[in-house]
Amino acid sequence: MRAAITIFSNLCLLTESLQDFKAAIELFEHAKDIQDRELRRRWRLLSGRDGAVTIYNLGKAMEGIRASLKNCPSLNSLVDQSLLAESTQTLRTSFPRFEGIRHTVGHGAEFMRDEQSQGKHEFRGVMIANSLFEREFTATFEGKVSSYEISSQSAQNLQSAVTTMLSAFEQACILY
Repeated sequence: MRAAITIFSNLCLLTESLQDFKAAIELFEHAKDIQDRELRRRWRLLSGRDGAVTIYNLGKAMEGIRASLKNCPSLNSLVDQSLLAESTQTLRTSFPRFEGIRHTVGHGAEFMRDEQSQGKHEFRGVMIANSLFEREFTATFEGKVSSYEISSQSAQNLQSAVTTMLSAFEQACILY
């Protein structure tokens, strides 16, 4: 029973995370109207950081669903496994290394605290944390550059991943 509750909670988190990502895009767009250049820059960075955390939360909810299904065989037998795999693949293709971006956002001060920490996360001698160029939010993590675009296309990619995962549960009839 606990696994089914966890699955349902994570399915709800998928839709909430999608709405949060769309709100981050709205914040980014709204920031263009701010006259104060520094405040505009900070709001856009804020939207980039929030988007990174939101993508991570969505990805972890997907992982949680798949893991919990193993503990709920009656529900697992009703779920379309190919759609589950497709949803995860869509997320990973659209946002490769999304964990790294989130970890840099969440642990930036730790990664920058000393030369050894920075060296672990640098790419070709450069540590990038919370960088925004136009719509591209970028960070380095474990020696690799990771980025995502703050855009409606990114939202559409997330929407596709979420819709596909929710569709996997149609046979189970547990969604609204």
